[in-house]
Amino acid sequence: MSLNKDLPDGIDRRKITPKFNFIKIDGKKTVKGVLFFIALFIFLQCFEIPKSGAQHLKTGLVARYDLRTSNETLSCRILIGSTSEYIFTFDYARKIFEATPKSQINRIELAISPPPPIVIIKGRGMSNSDFQKAKHEFVAQKNAWINEVQSRCNQKIIWPTN
Repeated sequence: MSLNKDLPDGIDRRKITPKFNFIKIDGKKTVKGVLFFIALFIFLQCFEIPKSGAQHLKTGLVARYDLRTSNETLSCRILIGSTSEYIFTFDYARKIFEATPKSQINRIELAISPPPPIVIIKGRGMSNSDFQKAKHEFVAQKNAWINEVQSRCNQKIIWPTN
C-alpha cells in the first residue's frame, strides 16, 4: 500500500513533511549565562542600590528621629539600620555615624516626617494648569519641610535641582 494515495503521482509524502530539528542547548553556555545574571544581581544589591540610599544620607533628604536613652536625648538623627544589639544612626549636623546599644534606648520618636517626592512628573491626562498647580503645591511642601528641618534641627538642606 502506498503512502501517497492522496497525492498526485511523483510526489512523495516523506519529502514534503517537515522535519523538526530540535534545538540543542549547550549546557556550559547556559550555566555561564545563569552565573552572569546571579553575579549581576549581587553587584546591584551590594553596590548600586546602597548608593541611592547613601545619596539620601549625603543630601539629608530623609526623615529625622529622636532617640531617648537612659542618659540623654539624641535628636534629629537619621536611622540607617539595626542589628539585634545596636541601632545605627547618622548625625547629619556633625556628619558622623553612631552605634547606640538597644539596651540603652527607651524610646524612638519620629521628629520630622520624610520629605515630599523629589520629582513631579506630568501625567498623560494632566493639563498644563493642573501640572502647574501640582508643581506649586510641591514647592510649598518642599519649602515647609526645609523650614521644619531648619527650625527644629538647625540643619541647612540644599534640595537637588535635577
